Amino acid sequence: MSSLFDQPDEHTTSMLLELLERRYDSTSPVFCTQYAQMSI
Repeated sequence: MSSLFDQPDEHTTSMLLELLERRYDSTSPVFCTQYAQMSI
């Protein structure tokens, strides 16, 4: 199981949801994330 390097705070989460709502039906949002690498 991977986990994010930096967990988003409430402000960041709210901002991302606002961006999704504003861009809905107008453009395609692209999200890039960084995950911690798992050791095998």
